[in-house]
Amino acid sequence: MRIVYQEVLWPNLIYLVTVGWLIRKPSYLPVILILFVHIISDIVLLKPLGLWPALSLIGYEFLRWRSLSQGQLKLGQELVLVNSILILLTFLQIGMELIFKIESPPMGMILLQLAFTLLIYPIVIFVLHSILKVRHFEGSETVGQGMSMENI
Repeated sequence: MRIVYQEVLWPNLIYLVTVGWLIRKPSYLPVILILFVHIISDIVLLKPLGLWPALSLIGYEFLRWRSLSQGQLKLGQELVLVNSILILLTFLQIGMELIFKIESPPMGMILLQLAFTLLIYPIVIFVLHSILKVRHFEGSETVGQGMSMENI
């Protein structure tokens, strides 16, 4: 079955919204919900089923651990961290597709989509912060089951 290539390159908005939300409210996104949305996305977009969800879940859990254990990031630090994780995961995906000989779009399209995704992340942060009012996790908020941040 041939892969249908998109004529318009869209940034990976599912990844960006998930990362932005995980950094701000890590306990509000369960792993099952993240996997479900990503697998549905793979089915709809005709991507290799489960490859990007498996790779991105590693990045998501690292960001969740990072935001719960080490606190809030400055904007520049957050941009560098999220962008470097996205670049690493994209090249891991390309490597896995090459190893298992999975047909994928041309390298130029992948890199162009990666660039669009990197450039649009500040806009996603602005929308999450200003319009959706998703603020950074406060120390007084509970993580779950009555635990505060100090107990973690």
